Amino acid sequence: MGKHLPFSCNDVELCAAALLDGQLSPAEEQLVEEHLMNCESCCDLLDALGEQQLEPPRLQIIQRQDYWDEMDAVLQDELERAEEPRSPAVSWPQIALYAAVLMLTLVWGWQQRQRAQQLERIVYTQQQTLEHLERAMIQEPSPTTTVVYTPTKLEL
Repeated sequence: MGKHLPFSCNDVELCAAALLDGQLSPAEEQLVEEHLMNCESCCDLLDALGEQQLEPPRLQIIQRQDYWDEMDAVLQDELERAEEPRSPAVSWPQIALYAAVLMLTLVWGWQQRQRAQQLERIVYTQQQTLEHLERAMIQEPSPTTTVVYTPTKLEL
């Protein structure tokens, strides 16, 4: 049989009520019994606790019918409130403000789109102009013909 740690007096005091109620495991019971063989003060404590006759508190059962009628009424009110349609969490001024902000956002977005399209047209026109100028500069220069001016006498 292996050695186990002995129970101290403090350990016995902590589990005395559980021992008297039969709620200790067999191993715990054995440890308590081994301690009790050598400790007279713990034996006296358990004897004193065992002699006490404690009765559980008496519960008063409510038998008035009006109490239960009141409880039924409260429960019925709770059920009716739970079934009622709930008002929207957002008020009408908040909805109007949201709609106004949405409209302003849409108008601003449309305006920005128009502006972007206009800028795209400008960029496209400038690209076309640059391409035209580049083509004009790349063309072979035509041989220059020299024009010689010779004065002639005109008769009138």
